[in-house]
Amino acid sequence: MTEIIVKKSLTGKRWLKPQPNPLVEEQLENHDLSPWLVDILATRGINPKTIEGFLNPTLKSLMPNPFSLKDMDVVVDRVMKALNEKQKIGIIGDYDVDGATSTALLTNYLRAIGGDVQFHIPDRLTEGYGPSEKALQHFKDTGVQLVFTLDCGTVAFDEMQFARTLGLEVIILDHHQGLEKLPQSVGVVNPNRADETSGLTYLAAVGVTFMTLVALQKRLKEQGYFKDTRPPNLMDMLDVVALGTVCDVVPLQGLNRALVKQGLKIMANTQNRGLSTLMEHAGIKGLPSAMDMGFGLGPRINAGGRVGCSKLGATLLTTQSLGEAHAIAEKLNLLNEERRGIQQAVLHQAQTQVDPASQAIVVAGAHWHEGVIGVVAGRLKDKYHRPTVVIALNEEEGKASCRSVPGFDIGAFIHKAVAKGILIQGGGHAMAGGFSIKKERVEELEAFLTAEVAAHNLDLTPEVTIDTALSPAANLQAFLDDTASLAPHGTSNPPLTILLEDVTIKFVKLLKEKHLSFNAAKQGTSLRCLLFNAFETPLGDFILKHENNTMHLVGELAQEEWNGNHYIKFFVRDGAFL
Repeated sequence: MTEIIVKKSLTGKRWLKPQPNPLVEEQLENHDLSPWLVDILATRGINPKTIEGFLNPTLKSLMPNPFSLKDMDVVVDRVMKALNEKQKIGIIGDYDVDGATSTALLTNYLRAIGGDVQFHIPDRLTEGYGPSEKALQHFKDTGVQLVFTLDCGTVAFDEMQFARTLGLEVIILDHHQGLEKLPQSVGVVNPNRADETSGLTYLAAVGVTFMTLVALQKRLKEQGYFKDTRPPNLMDMLDVVALGTVCDVVPLQGLNRALVKQGLKIMANTQNRGLSTLMEHAGIKGLPSAMDMGFGLGPRINAGGRVGCSKLGATLLTTQSLGEAHAIAEKLNLLNEERRGIQQAVLHQAQTQVDPASQAIVVAGAHWHEGVIGVVAGRLKDKYHRPTVVIALNEEEGKASCRSVPGFDIGAFIHKAVAKGILIQGGGHAMAGGFSIKKERVEELEAFLTAEVAAHNLDLTPEVTIDTALSPAANLQAFLDDTASLAPHGTSNPPLTILLEDVTIKFVKLLKEKHLSFNAAKQGTSLRCLLFNAFETPLGDFILKHENNTMHLVGELAQEEWNGNHYIKFFVRDGAFL
């Protein structure tokens, strides 16, 4: 049962408070958990039988048999042949963080055990997504015999056929949705291929790559490959795995929770020179969080693929040179700033095309930068809570990036539109995807997407799901301590959304002409609140004009450290007037 707390907030959202399942609550009380934690877990519907693995995720308890993934056997055998025969290996990775981390993980491991490896990250503008004939031909010309495609390749039918004509053998490690038919290759290890039964559909490509290395190392040990040397410690590479997993916004459930939680610990003392240097440039110290990766490290690595040189991220994560690491990290910082400016300009233009009443958003612009349309699609989706397509048009065609909402599988839609001939090609997964399209078919696409969304009969009212209600007078430090085990947070396990009921707004200040700082007071106690990018927004304007009034707030509670002191703050996400 779900209670509606607010029908329409100041940002137009509906606030919901699910009621705890009493049976789950009763079973959870048998565990040594605080009442706050029991209430939240029962509200979120966490299975009591898996509670230990959720709160204390470990690879030992959650790692499945990697050979449960289809084609893993044949893939491992082919890699072992390449290693034993000293064959040159080529890697083609995607230009996003998942692709960069997958490429770095595989490259670092294979080089550590004596492999002869080179990698190629396609240029987003000149080559596009996935393997190209040009890249495959280059590998052939340089003596490569075995090629990996990482975070791509599942629907690259023509390119895989071209590779065969060159005499190249290809292994595909991917997580994007596949069709009933698969490209001809050595093997396709992909938990989202149509015939897969492993249940690991939530893995990012870097997770699939890690599983492949676990399987490979197991087989290498059995064959005596390491009789004269010590095998690499795969646990030490989990920092890179965690980074790719968080930044690809895959569900933090099951094995992913263990990969990220352990990876964060490794990252605090990472031996990866490029990663440690990037953390330094991003101002991340001590034990990082998933938020540090998603908002501090990920955008910098992505900036290379979006507006700069696509190979920078993977090169940074594989370099052994401290000087090169600092040079690349500094370059990525500059590119990230450039990306922000381009992104804001495209976002402004895109918003002028949005019809808030439409069930789907399709916007297109001439010469929009392809490197930022994914971020813009995400921003529009978050604001309007609609499946969203952003298209960068040139003279004849357009390249698109898509984001979706729960209940509408955008990856399946793209495959359907390709089959109908509306799109040239494309792919993706439930929440994100991309495609290419002829300019003259954009209106047809918009009509088809709108009809498909309407057929799903979705309630597209934006919603805020509240985990629990607190008062500023509560023991907030105890609450934070009791609920710390819910981290890491991310997709399918978001940060806790807290409701502050009937609080009085005090001491409102405008910061840097765009943010708000104020106190939420109740029962003689105040809690400092921050509302970012509040200027000239309905919520920000209301708070500025209604100091000393009472209202409801929802947001996230967090602890920050400054000059050795700890402070608890409330980051406001929405508000409602009583």
